[in-house]
Amino acid sequence: MRIKKSTNTFRFRKAKGEDAPAIWFRLHGRDVKVYPLALYDALWNELIDDFICKGVKATISNFTNDVYGVFFDYTYGYYQVEYQSTTFVESATHSLTKLCNAVLRDEQVSYTHFDKRTAEQMLIGLQELVSYNHSDSHSKNVERFIFEFVEPYACDTKYYIQIGNKKYQSALSDWSKDFNQIRLDIESAIIWTRSKADIKLHFEDSPTIIHLQFCSGDKVSVTIVPNSFQDLPKVYGHCDTRQLISALYLGLLKICITESDWFSDGYWGDWNEARLAIYNKLQSCVIENYIKGITEEEFTYLPRQRVINTVDEMKADYQRLQEELAM
Repeated sequence: MRIKKSTNTFRFRKAKGEDAPAIWFRLHGRDVKVYPLALYDALWNELIDDFICKGVKATISNFTNDVYGVFFDYTYGYYQVEYQSTTFVESATHSLTKLCNAVLRDEQVSYTHFDKRTAEQMLIGLQELVSYNHSDSHSKNVERFIFEFVEPYACDTKYYIQIGNKKYQSALSDWSKDFNQIRLDIESAIIWTRSKADIKLHFEDSPTIIHLQFCSGDKVSVTIVPNSFQDLPKVYGHCDTRQLISALYLGLLKICITESDWFSDGYWGDWNEARLAIYNKLQSCVIENYIKGITEEEFTYLPRQRVINTVDEMKADYQRLQEELAM
């Protein structure tokens, strides 16, 4: 594989034959129109075998002094390019910022799915990018993780995830099996002490993924990967692991405490029966013991799950959990 050093920079401009400006980059002797969400991921050191522009896949690693890109397209095959980190990052950040500001000013750009919501979220992430990338896992600022539903229970119930100032909104589909799977995803993440784990929140057939990469101590690097129905940037952050699990767990259970008239027509069944079923699928003594800091030994036994039989019992149980687990 041939390695070349390059001083190419990203530029937000109007190219010949184009009606609107885009982010352009010189790659293997030709100008290519860069996908802004992919470039944003590359700045967060997260672009892995994904399309950076039409027809070209890239894996980009961002180090302190250098950026390494491995590219593949059917014309030239595989090739690797090395960039000076400051030039690469500053020109990419500047170009993305100009794109976002143009969109917010209602100016025409070359990207049809890059709207104001995308621009607003990206600008927040770009403002935090420098301090994040120049800190190691021990010194990164720990941000608070928030998970909240924003409407009473419905078929597709909207929620938001917030890490520091960065916010992502989507919806959770009413598929009962998913509540079992969400619980299993969380339990697996905390039991198996792996370096990485995914918690999937399904919307239709495409989940929002909470990707966790565990660091030393009680910290975790978090990436919120939007579902395929949304053209939004990923949300990145650094959180306290137990606080994240506590907020997510209590936030999910809270859907069952909320009163809803969505079932009132009788077609979907009884709301009390539905929320009891959901609560019993989500609640987990394994998760609760982890949040409390209870460590299980090889020969100890701790209850795995309890059964809640009435709405009043469920509300009392949730109130107890808020008092014991909220962080």
